[in-house]
Amino acid sequence: MPGRAGKLCTSAKTGPTAKVVHWAGATVFSVFLAALALTWPQFARANIFTVSDIEISATASTANEAKQIAIAEGQSKALAALLDRLITPEDLANLPEIEPEMLQQVVIGFSLDNERTGPTQYLASLTVRFHPDAIELLLAQNGIKLSIVKSPPTLLVPVFWNANQLSVLSGVDAWTETFRRLGLQNRLVPLLQPLGDAADAAIDREAVIAADDLALGQLMARYAVEYAVVATAIYAPDKAVVSGTLTGPGPAGDVNIQKQIELVPGNEAKAFRDLANALLDALDQQWRNSEGGSAAGSEDFAFVVPFRDLPEWVGVRDRLETMVGVKSVDVAALAAGSASVVVKFDGDLRAFLYQLEGLGFAIYDTGERWELGPL
Repeated sequence: MPGRAGKLCTSAKTGPTAKVVHWAGATVFSVFLAALALTWPQFARANIFTVSDIEISATASTANEAKQIAIAEGQSKALAALLDRLITPEDLANLPEIEPEMLQQVVIGFSLDNERTGPTQYLASLTVRFHPDAIELLLAQNGIKLSIVKSPPTLLVPVFWNANQLSVLSGVDAWTETFRRLGLQNRLVPLLQPLGDAADAAIDREAVIAADDLALGQLMARYAVEYAVVATAIYAPDKAVVSGTLTGPGPAGDVNIQKQIELVPGNEAKAFRDLANALLDALDQQWRNSEGGSAAGSEDFAFVVPFRDLPEWVGVRDRLETMVGVKSVDVAALAAGSASVVVKFDGDLRAFLYQLEGLGFAIYDTGERWELGPL
């Protein structure tokens, strides 16, 4: 970016560093940004407090009555899934049952997909958006402190063994489709999947299956991420269970997770979904228990926000305030065309910078100060 000496970058090994970006090297930098464009738009919309793909169904005297019942039950399921994502099993066990009135106070809104109705039946897939402050207050009233630090994004590579057939980096099998429906970007460990195009297919698939460092490194470089895990499902119609593993370098260290789910003939889709959720819940738990995910304390970071007019400044400030883990955005000085701010956030600076990039921003070193600017 012309006029900026360097960008505050993130590194899995060294943490945030100031790296000089010379404009003469714009070609290399453009290649990096092109790779980043494959991954970050979905994370800009990501929200830990959104729960997706809750399958709902109900039967009543009319289809409309069934719909209302299904939505109410689905919101309760979504809250249970959110709490399971955010807090430890020990804290969850001590949390009293949430009454319907309280549930309505923590829900911002919801959306419905794949709606199906009959004379007395309603079925759909439900997405629920919860209010972060309301959830934090609910937990605080029960003596549970919520400290959320979202991990850097991780590439998820599905591998599907279906009897004697193998699918990897194809993008067209039932296991891959299962993950597409799970709202992967909304998890504590936000995930993205490979495109499954010709460039992916050129990578040695046997090496990918084995979570080989070189093969995963090629994929991580292509999708501009630092971590990648291989999610393998083994399905055989004559077996009573479907088995799965999750392996590879994750944001909290090496991942080696194994799960089994009961397989009910004719309901394979549910078994795949339950298996995928079990694997990813364990991955979230590993991150939550790690030093990076524990948010033991808060940090302050001071930088300058340039702006053209007041509405632009207000928009940037509002986006900073809604970032996960941000406790406050204090204005140290406000002048024509710029604001000096101090942001207090839970967790480390690297996680904060990843979120900024998801919003389309980066922090640059002008030689005199840190300054917010577009990617």
